[in-house]
Amino acid sequence: MGVDGVNVETGSASHAPSGTHWITDEETQRIAETFVAASPYLGDIAWSQVPVGENAAYVYGFSEELPEDLEPGDPLPEGCRWSWQLSLTDPSGRDFRLHHNQVVSAITKVVYEGDGRQDSMRAFRLGRIEQWYTEPADSRRALKLGPDAAVTICQIALWGKVAFPYEDENGPFGTGRMDFFEEQR
Repeated sequence: MGVDGVNVETGSASHAPSGTHWITDEETQRIAETFVAASPYLGDIAWSQVPVGENAAYVYGFSEELPEDLEPGDPLPEGCRWSWQLSLTDPSGRDFRLHHNQVVSAITKVVYEGDGRQDSMRAFRLGRIEQWYTEPADSRRALKLGPDAAVTICQIALWGKVAFPYEDENGPFGTGRMDFFEEQR
């Protein structure tokens, strides 16, 4: 090895073994938990364990439901593993499901494409997600994204955009979201 982990003979950089740097279920579940805690407009919150992976369709067969005799933690076919899933409803009563792969896809979209909004304050806030994403895996796993980042990621995962930006009432840039019904409270 040469300077900065570059192999002098091949010119390639040394990296972590395949898969060890990936974003884990625990990391994405923590993001989803923060999203739920920061989103009082959501209802009917239910967590479950579901099979995921390239062969997960074989577990379900021709149904969207798990076989009755399969319990979380039971062995799964090769190419499958257990992961978390969050079921919820929005204020209109529409049902949504959120899971690990959606959260990872949304993180990737934020990092490479932004969140679709153009204001500079939003770009500043997205910097936290970008930094978290590029941290070495061990460091990243010890870091927690705040409610603003979790809300951004999960709303993009669910709806493809940030529909309800998180506004911290005690944030450094104001007193939070404008309350159009303040006189009625």
